Amino acid sequence: IFLFRQMMKLQSNGAFNVNDAVGKVCDVYLRIPGQNEGLGKVQISFNGSVQELDARTSGAPIPSGAKVRVLRVIEKKVLEVEPLNIEHWTLNIENYESW
Repeated sequence: IFLFRQMMKLQSNGAFNVNDAVGKVCDVYLRIPGQNEGLGKVQISFNGSVQELDARTSGAPIPSGAKVRVLRVIEKKVLEVEPLNIEHWTLNIENYESW
């Protein structure tokens, strides 16, 4: 019972599982250097609370303010991301029938 109560407290305190970030879109907070040459930071929402996590990319550098998608978790709380491009958003808008 004690362990169950502790787990419930974690859930209600905004705890999150970093693996839930995979596939989510988030915002670059601090520029992410390209070619895995360093870490930047992203802001991502989990259950209504915004978390700031380290991120890297294997592609070109990604500027602050850009939207990125999380590809995978590399290390504890370090994400590999890719930039979202205009083509991605255009396809989503064209395929959305409820506009």
